[in-house]
Amino acid sequence: MKLKTLLLTPFIVLLCSCSPKIPESVEFEGAILKEQYINTTEQREMIEADSILSYVIDNGANLGEEEKSYPLGVKLSWSAKADTGMRASKYEIALSEEQSLSDSHILTSKKNEIVVDNLKIGTSYYYQIKAYYKEKAFLSDIYSFDVKDYGIRTLRVPGVINVRDLGDAHHIKQGLIYRSGQFNYDENEYDAIKSRPTDEGLYVLNNVLKIKTDIDLRKTISSFNKDEVAGITSSPIGEDVNYVSTPMNYGNQNIFTQEENKESIKTFFDTLGNINNYPVIFHCVRGTDRTGALAYVLKALCGYSREELYLDYYFSNFSNINSPVLSLPFTSSSFYDSQINNYDGDTLKEKTVNYLIDNIGLSDTQINNVINILNILD
Repeated sequence: MKLKTLLLTPFIVLLCSCSPKIPESVEFEGAILKEQYINTTEQREMIEADSILSYVIDNGANLGEEEKSYPLGVKLSWSAKADTGMRASKYEIALSEEQSLSDSHILTSKKNEIVVDNLKIGTSYYYQIKAYYKEKAFLSDIYSFDVKDYGIRTLRVPGVINVRDLGDAHHIKQGLIYRSGQFNYDENEYDAIKSRPTDEGLYVLNNVLKIKTDIDLRKTISSFNKDEVAGITSSPIGEDVNYVSTPMNYGNQNIFTQEENKESIKTFFDTLGNINNYPVIFHCVRGTDRTGALAYVLKALCGYSREELYLDYYFSNFSNINSPVLSLPFTSSSFYDSQINNYDGDTLKEKTVNYLIDNIGLSDTQINNVINILNILD
């Protein structure tokens, strides 16, 4: 044993003497990126379809039963060459929409690359690399890339289905209001919609989307003698999140005009009329019908076209909603467009305003409060 120790010692000393020293300087180089899409090829096929309804009917067998709604990530890569040849032990990446890197989101990686997602469409991003060599750190220049002004801002929130931003680069401001499926469910419920955030999903909701208010449209025992909320009285997202339970009915009757839904729609608009409640996320069970109805109203108020509203509704088919939405609720006599079209107005926005005033009982002030908060144009 003594002989082996003596023989190994010079080898160990040699290794130690050859280990790279902590650098005095580091040369960075960032990859140059083209303008990036965040919608997948399959999502883009629906977005670009001549007829959204025809696309959904033709592809219905492949929709609604698998989570295909996640956005594409953008891969950032770089090189960091130390003057001593030492490799960085880790990297921190500061990512921001501001060139000053104010309000940066900090990501970490042990490799000289990382994939970032949940990006906004039609937006420029800036990032800076901090490379660590033991206790010493070096900063790169500030690099940038652009996300294409295209499509729908869909989101990856692990565990939660059917999550997307109502906003884009033209009508509703991005990062203010989101729609989704539920955040909890009854384990004993038959064929439950299994939508519940994982730990990573909770991190995204709290630290990336920074949700302040959770508007729950699901039925409760006190409202409709049905416990869709699984007994909760606070938000599963976190104790600091404002939880607004505003139950709505659906089924064969029209969501918009059912008498028992009017107070809930008022509460919904009162909540959205307070800027301090944002960012907001609203949802029912799978995030299609009740959620889709209120998304329709909000988008109509903010100037979206009917085709854009149809696209937003059918985009739910890229989520695991158990069964695809194949019918067209907008033209049926009891749903969506047909009901809104019963009200006066030369445009969809004017008809929607008159629906909210005449049927729901909202005032111009209540409606304009919401529009002024959300709308890029106003």
